[in-house]
Amino acid sequence: MKVKVFNSFFLLKITCLSLIAITISLAMDEALNKAQDAYQKSNYRDVIKFTSKAIELKEDVQYYLLRGLAYSKIEKYDLAIKDFSVVIKLNPRSLMGYFQRGNAYKELGK
Repeated sequence: MKVKVFNSFFLLKITCLSLIAITISLAMDEALNKAQDAYQKSNYRDVIKFTSKAIELKEDVQYYLLRGLAYSKIEKYDLAIKDFSVVIKLNPRSLMGYFQRGNAYKELGK
């Protein structure tokens, strides 16, 4: 009987964890879609809000890159450089990360 109860508990726990993972994934997708839509509409502060929300759920190159681009558009180059540096750390082969970070440094006169 103990084994049956343990197996049921284990299956319930796996099911709950799977549902949590799916919920987080959907929230991240929603935040990214909203951020991309806001970027297309030049609503850069919304881009920052949505990508920041997604980053809280999971660090991802896309989120940092998009948020860095938004920071650059509103001339917050120090914050953009930080995000582009994270892009490079997460993906050292990201040419876009190096390129955009260089542009931000250029805007700061460095």
